[in-house]
Amino acid sequence: MKEEIFKKVAEVRPREFSGSDIYNRYQFQIAFAADLIIKMAKNNINSLTFMDYLDDVVVVDNSGDSSAIIFYQVKSKDKNFITLNIILNNQWFEKMYYNLSQFNKNSKSILVTNTGINFDGKYVMDADPVSLADCLKNLDENDELKNKIYQSMMKTDTIEKDKIDFSKYWIVRTELTINDFERQIKGQLQEYAIAVNPKLDAESLNVIQMQLICELESKQKKVYNPIVIDIDKLIREKGYSTEDFNRLVKTTYTIQIPKSKDMYDFLKQNNMLDGTIFSNIIDFNMKYNKFIVDNINNGNIVCKLAFALLKEKINLFINVSEQNLMSKLIDELDSYDKISTTKFYIDNKIFIVGLFLYKQYEGNL
Repeated sequence: MKEEIFKKVAEVRPREFSGSDIYNRYQFQIAFAADLIIKMAKNNINSLTFMDYLDDVVVVDNSGDSSAIIFYQVKSKDKNFITLNIILNNQWFEKMYYNLSQFNKNSKSILVTNTGINFDGKYVMDADPVSLADCLKNLDENDELKNKIYQSMMKTDTIEKDKIDFSKYWIVRTELTINDFERQIKGQLQEYAIAVNPKLDAESLNVIQMQLICELESKQKKVYNPIVIDIDKLIREKGYSTEDFNRLVKTTYTIQIPKSKDMYDFLKQNNMLDGTIFSNIIDFNMKYNKFIVDNINNGNIVCKLAFALLKEKINLFINVSEQNLMSKLIDELDSYDKISTTKFYIDNKIFIVGLFLYKQYEGNL
């Protein structure tokens, strides 16, 4: 009986895919925001990105030097172009106009698609933003197409046509594809790593990507509809800054585990293995590999706490020899109950302190 039901489930096609369509649309918006954040970080642009607040993605200059704000409507389609009728029926121009009408002249609104737009036979599929004014510049003032766009924007306001500035509205086709955006974002991260910190390994890049996507997804899902806006709460719940991303990259590298041989050679050359529990390099490698697995599964938080404490205390041991430094730092952590009572610390204290010293030696803490 159960096999028959499963067979039927496999045969019957869903009447609609609205749930998965909505999920995929949101995931694409998150991917676009992640791609944007990585590119801005790579170009040293200090920005604050809001998820699903006022628009799908909103970017504010976070340097204090400008009052610029950019609204992104991010729309995806499995295939074929997005048509003008789709835009008008979904009132996208109306939403774009409303947002711009609330802000100053430095603001702009960008309609982002993954396939390009068909303006009744005129196709816009540029990877660089094109202004709506340029898209329509060959059309007469009384052209029916231009009038449709005017009428859509004017639904939200009683404004004369000549007050609507099409040069503030932009269209762009993102290079992200609907079926491959995860790999494309990883490619952006790799470029960023080469430019900023070439020592970031593949596992760390995966962690950064996963954490970035999870954080943006969390902010997108959070509902914030205040009567009175608390700007700090708004930024905390819906915003993600360039500093947040750079901090994520730095923190991930801080706890990135070096190769076993690199760690062994470092500790051996600095006389930090004398008197430890390791009988030989094979024994060291076996225990080190277990430390790596434990760290991934449940040890990251303990490592972060330990590193923060040791960073505060390291200046107390400037004149201590390398041979005694390991034991001194372990003594410090042993006295800190929040760390010393965890099984991860008890099993791996030598590696935790060794990793901290390795990072100190590299100048990355």
